[in-house]
Amino acid sequence: MRTANKSDWTTWRIVWAVLLAVGAGCVIAAEMQFSLPPETNRFKPGAGSEIAATQCIICHSADYISTQPPMPRAFWKAGVQKMQKVYGAPIPEEQVEPLVDYLVKNYGNEKPRSNAPPAAANPAK
Repeated sequence: MRTANKSDWTTWRIVWAVLLAVGAGCVIAAEMQFSLPPETNRFKPGAGSEIAATQCIICHSADYISTQPPMPRAFWKAGVQKMQKVYGAPIPEEQVEPLVDYLVKNYGNEKPRSNAPPAAANPAK
């Protein structure tokens, strides 16, 4: 019969120390609750703001957009596509261009696309 040597006891001490540390960690790791600060910024009003308010706010505040420097359309389109494809934002394909138009018009440094449909004439006039 083999007797335990000094190396075996050291191994068992390490195993017990790890088990105690894991057990203590489980006890200490109780549920944490925290609340986020209230939203202090809103998207600028306009066509497409409802898309931004619905899609962008899922992951970040309006501040994240309003604190960006004025950037060209390519920047905003790449940002929307990154949110969609890399971060899994559930932005439907048909909302990408209207959202980019809104971001460019309100937070960008370019005019919106010129191929947007013209505004309907007001028949009341």
